[in-house]
Amino acid sequence: MKRKILSCIIVLCAFMVACSGVSKDYLQSSEIFESATDSTRPSETPEINCLNEIIHEQYIKAMIESATNNDIMNYIGSDGKFTYPYAFYDIDRNGIDELIISGSYYNYSIYTCQNEEVVGLNWNKYGGNLKIYPEEGIVFWTGGHKDYYYETYFKISEATVKEVAEKSWHVKLTENSQTVDKSKYKIMNKSVKKSEYKKYIASLQEKEIITHKQLKWYR
Repeated sequence: MKRKILSCIIVLCAFMVACSGVSKDYLQSSEIFESATDSTRPSETPEINCLNEIIHEQYIKAMIESATNNDIMNYIGSDGKFTYPYAFYDIDRNGIDELIISGSYYNYSIYTCQNEEVVGLNWNKYGGNLKIYPEEGIVFWTGGHKDYYYETYFKISEATVKEVAEKSWHVKLTENSQTVDKSKYKIMNKSVKKSEYKKYIASLQEKEIITHKQLKWYR
């Protein structure tokens, strides 16, 4: 992994020179909503810090440029700041920070950087309750709209996403009432009993958990 990180630094140095002022300007002038404690960060080295400074610049550049196409990640408002808060966190602890955006049509969206490209990983529609389990590289959130709702745990590894557990249910709406269908449970994309699902979730709660409020959010 160290060789991979160091090679990335060499490849991205030219990009850093070209864009060196972009993220620094925004990070220095951005309003910080909430500050993470030191315990929320994996161990870092000067090499990893250098690499992530470059990657943060790529994320900010991608957010700015996305406003000019049909795949809007974020955009700068009339106050000169990004409309939606964003944070950086190394979810899978591979030394590369992911970009997490909170807000817009998707309540949360997560991106990573691979081969000098910003890649979308997952999006959460009309949801919330973000939790990160960094020991496992797992993210939890809830979501849903109208008649379908869910709570999902998924694992991020490099630039891949794999669902590990999910609870989902439908809500039948009528003019005068609503009926909630029996919930369905899955682990590793296989249907399981409620008891199995709860046992798996209980095991996760014993791990380190990073919540929305523990992340450092910028605008």
